[in-house]
This record gives sequence, structure tokens and C-alpha cells, in this order.
Amino acid sequence: MDYQSFIKKENLEFLVNNNFIECGQTTWQVRNITSMSVVEEKIPLSAQKPKFKEPEPTCDLFERNEDSVTMFFVFTFFVCYVVQYTYANPYVTALTLVVILAIPIYKSLARLKKEKSKWRLKDKKTQKNLEIWNDLHVNAPMIYSLILETNAKSATLFYSFNEDQILIAKDVISQSMDKKKNIDKRINIETINVGETYSSLINIGFEIYKQSIFLNGYPEVWEN
Repeated sequence: MDYQSFIKKENLEFLVNNNFIECGQTTWQVRNITSMSVVEEKIPLSAQKPKFKEPEPTCDLFERNEDSVTMFFVFTFFVCYVVQYTYANPYVTALTLVVILAIPIYKSLARLKKEKSKWRLKDKKTQKNLEIWNDLHVNAPMIYSLILETNAKSATLFYSFNEDQILIAKDVISQSMDKKKNIDKRINIETINVGETYSSLINIGFEIYKQSIFLNGYPEVWEN
């Protein structure tokens, strides 16, 4: 799955020559750069593993209301007594009893069918979400960053899903540091805004998971 499409990206143009690197609002003196490194990192997933614990519905002839059950049996006894007293025919009484019992049975089976349908849909959603969750752990999206080291500090120049663009930028900066030839290049990098904290990276992982679920038409159904 193309997880990159779920995260907003921006095209960043930066200038590299033998004296300085201009990246957005920041300018770096090439002579102050001591080393560079490309960091590859898995995007962490903060979402919990989807779970589904509800038992599959079973048939309940009467709703769990003691007063309703009592009233139903009193009503049934009364009707059967009246029928038996009127017709004095056990077959008619038995038929009346069957008809009366058929009503709650029909309603119970209809309710069961509806509840099972909802249960199966929720189970299907959970299984699909679990499949996406597992895939994000096994094939985690990767993010790449270019880090500049100076005598004073180290700083990340930018983050990107595109490793090739990061390596091209690193190579151009290396050439400018070597001073073996004149360098004056403008490079476009497809960057993503990660922020300065690890929690920002976690938010990206969560957004990827959420968008993956909605892309497949299965909203979140995991339990906390």
C-alpha cells in the first residue's frame, strides 16, 4: 500500500554552492559542516491492536425482562383456558398455544438475524483493520532524514519519504565540502513536516493507520 499518499508533502528548493547551503529560512556555512549522515527510521504506530470480544448472538425467545415474561405466560394461560372452556377441544387449545408462541419466536428469530448481521459486519471490520495494523508493523513506512553535523551542534536539514532525493542532496553537499570544483546547484526535495519531537513522528504513524482504514472503508472499531 502506498502509505506516502496519506501524508501531506511539500516541495522544498534549496541552494548549494561552495560557501553556503540555503534551505528555506536557514543558511549554513559549508566550512562549518564537519560531517553528514542519512538516517533511516521506521515510522512508529501508536494505535492499539484491534480487538473484538463480543460473543456471537444467540436466540433468546423472550427479552430479558422478567415482568414481560411473566405477563406473557399469564396471558397465554388465560387465553388457553378460555379456548379450552369454550370449545372443550384439546386440538383447538393446542393450535391456539402454537399461534401464541409463534409470535415471540418469530420476533426473536428476526432480532437474532439482525444482531448476527451487525456482529458479522463488526467482525469483518475488525479483521480488516487487524490486517492493516499487522501490515503496518511488518512493512512499516520508512522516513529518511539528512543530518548536518557542526562543531556546535547537529541538526536535521529535512525529512522525506524519498531516499534517492536525500542521497542526491547529500552527494551535492559533499562535493561542495570537497572544494574540488565549483558547485552551484538548486535541488528540489519532496519533504514532510515532522516537527522537532518524537511524538510528531508518532502522529504521522497514527495518521497513516487511520487513513489506511478509511481508504478500505472500515472505520476504527478497536477497543481501548
